Amino acid sequence: MLKMTWFLRGAHANEWTGEDFDEAVRAFRLDATATVNNLGMDTERNAVFFEQFIGPIGVRLVEEERAEVTAGNDWSTAIGPIMVSVTTTA
Repeated sequence: MLKMTWFLRGAHANEWTGEDFDEAVRAFRLDATATVNNLGMDTERNAVFFEQFIGPIGVRLVEEERAEVTAGNDWSTAIGPIMVSVTTTA
């Protein structure tokens, strides 16, 4: 079982629990995008936020997180104002 926690500094925090690595990535991207959209920024700024922060963290989740967690390690990353951590739960 996986537990993913993420937060956007000063705005939002959330967690997800499940068994599927791909679902963790989808859950992060959907929730983070919805959070940013609700901050009231203009469309251009939302797009930049996705390109600079949400997208790259999604890539790290795909490329790094699965290997680390499968090996029994906790995993975390941060880019700009967003931090994500993934651990295994009993």
